[in-house]
Amino acid sequence: MFCKEGYNHEDISSRHKLYLRANKIIAIPDMLYVYRVRSGSMSNGGIHTFEKAKEVLSTFIMTYREIIYLAELANLHVDMYYEAMFDKMNVNEWYAWGLNDEDKDTLGKYIEDCKEKINKFRIQKN
Repeated sequence: MFCKEGYNHEDISSRHKLYLRANKIIAIPDMLYVYRVRSGSMSNGGIHTFEKAKEVLSTFIMTYREIIYLAELANLHVDMYYEAMFDKMNVNEWYAWGLNDEDKDTLGKYIEDCKEKINKFRIQKN
């Protein structure tokens, strides 16, 4: 699988591109997707400022917008993608773990602003 290098959540949109091209998808109960954990990585405590968390969150939103675009092209029901994105957009996610209380408050306000903007342009399908 080819992923965009230098992006957070780079694997998410690549997976969905493959899903849309697959003739058949089979779910298995075993976990075969493994992350490599290394010191200094973003998911291992590499985020300690509001600006860095904002950068990670912005990349996450961009990635999910790409997924939603692909889902819309495939004429899929996109509400579940919006809900998944909003569920991951909160100050209790991994990208906020190293933040101080002031930065967490600032990030919370930024997240609510992003959700409001996304909802404003969200196309609701019945």
